[in-house]
Amino acid sequence: MKKNHSIESKLSFIVFGATLGILFQLHYVTFMFIPITPAILSVNKFRYPMKHYLLAIIGFVITYSPFLLFEVRHGFVNFSQAIRFMMQQKTESPITIMSVV
Repeated sequence: MKKNHSIESKLSFIVFGATLGILFQLHYVTFMFIPITPAILSVNKFRYPMKHYLLAIIGFVITYSPFLLFEVRHGFVNFSQAIRFMMQQKTESPITIMSVV
């Protein structure tokens, strides 16, 4: 049985990559999708040609490149700030029911 890889299928991979690039710009928590995305694609019962995955990568690069260029030009200000935020020690105590009451 031959699978039909239509224009809509190729477009959906481009949109997926572009959306992921935009999400990375909006918040660094989206980086958790890096290990999740290949896991989902490997479990997915539909197999697509490598060209489709390359289209997703191209969509990602197109939408994420302005942010990368900004980071390079300004000495990775946002990247270093995100690393500093993740590495700082949390000194807050957890909220319990008794502390709220």
